[in-house]
Amino acid sequence: MTVLFGFLLLVSCLAIGRDGRVLPLHGFCTALCIAFCGQGPVAVAALVAALGGSLSAWMGLRRFAPERMDGTGVLSPVVMAAAGGMVLVFLLALSAVPGLPVLFAAAVVLVGLCGAVLSVPLLQFAAMFCGVDGLFLLAGCVQSGLLLAAAVIVWGSLAVLGVWLLPRLAWLRTETPDDV
Repeated sequence: MTVLFGFLLLVSCLAIGRDGRVLPLHGFCTALCIAFCGQGPVAVAALVAALGGSLSAWMGLRRFAPERMDGTGVLSPVVMAAAGGMVLVFLLALSAVPGLPVLFAAAVVLVGLCGAVLSVPLLQFAAMFCGVDGLFLLAGCVQSGLLLAAAVIVWGSLAVLGVWLLPRLAWLRTETPDDV
């Protein structure tokens, strides 16, 4: 189980700076983690919400994705956000150990929030949806229906904001070298 949670955290770190193409894999890993750590109706609902939410977010975000992404440097904002996420996860692990599943779920949320500091709106939305997957995981692990409801409300708010805002920001797509 620890390997599965570690893989999810690795996928979360690698999702920073990526468009929505990583969301199906992230949602599938989140659902697997929920299946291994949770039980009961809240865990089943969180599992369905993680899978359905990630696939729906991917289907909504993929029309804004460029054909290919260009390379980034060592001190790019993507690398800095990933490094910041790892530092926050390390500080979270040092501060309190509420249990391994809860720690990893909180780490996925923190890494998603670190990815939301990037300057491209598409990358911000993809990172925030990854953070919401962490909320689904946390709700499934601690069996909290209120946390699950809050995560669904956050996901819905992001979806409504994305439907309204991303078409207006379509001109801010990541530029490829051919566009210059």
